[in-house]
Amino acid sequence: MPDKIDDYWPILKKRIIEQYKNKYNIESFIQAFVPEFNELEQVAFDLLEKRGLFTAEGAQLNIIGLILNTSRDGRTDEAYRAAIINAIATYNSDGTTFDLYTIFTFVAHFEVIWLREVFPDSFHFIVYDGSFDVTIEELTAIINKAKAATKEFTGIINVPVPDGAWGYTVSKINGIPVAGFS
Repeated sequence: MPDKIDDYWPILKKRIIEQYKNKYNIESFIQAFVPEFNELEQVAFDLLEKRGLFTAEGAQLNIIGLILNTSRDGRTDEAYRAAIINAIATYNSDGTTFDLYTIFTFVAHFEVIWLREVFPDSFHFIVYDGSFDVTIEELTAIINKAKAATKEFTGIINVPVPDGAWGYTVSKINGIPVAGFS
C-alpha cells in the first residue's frame, strides 16, 4: 500500500520552481488547493482501506457478500464477516480433511475440536465446551458444499462422551441430509 500524505503543502512548496519561490501570490494560490488535495488523499485511502474484507463495514460488506452469494439476513458486521470468510473457505475447499476442519473452526468456537477421517468416506467431529455461530441446518449446508462429492460427512451421535461434550452428525438417509446432536 502506498504511503499516505497527510499534508500536501510541504511537498508542493518544494516543487515550486526557483523563479517563483518565496513569492507570496504564487504560494497563496497553491495553498488554496492544499485542503482539496488533502481531502482527496483521505478519500482515496478510505477507498483502499475500507473495502477489504477485514475492514469493510455496512454497505461495503454487503457488496462483498453479494459477490459471494452470501446474504446478510440481519447479521451484525462481525457475524456477516465470519459468514463471508466461511463462504470463501467453502468455495475454495477441495473436500480434504484439513479444509473441512478449517471451515468447521470458522463457525465453531470450542476449546477442543477433533476431526477424524473414517476410511473410506466419512468424517467425525467431536467438540468440547464451546458454541456454534450457525444453526445445525447452516452447518450441514456449509459442510456439504465444502466436501468432495464422494465423501459423506458424519459425526459422533449417541456415543458416551464426557460432561460438556457434544457429538454432531450430518448424514444422508436416502439422499436427504439429516442433522442432529447427541
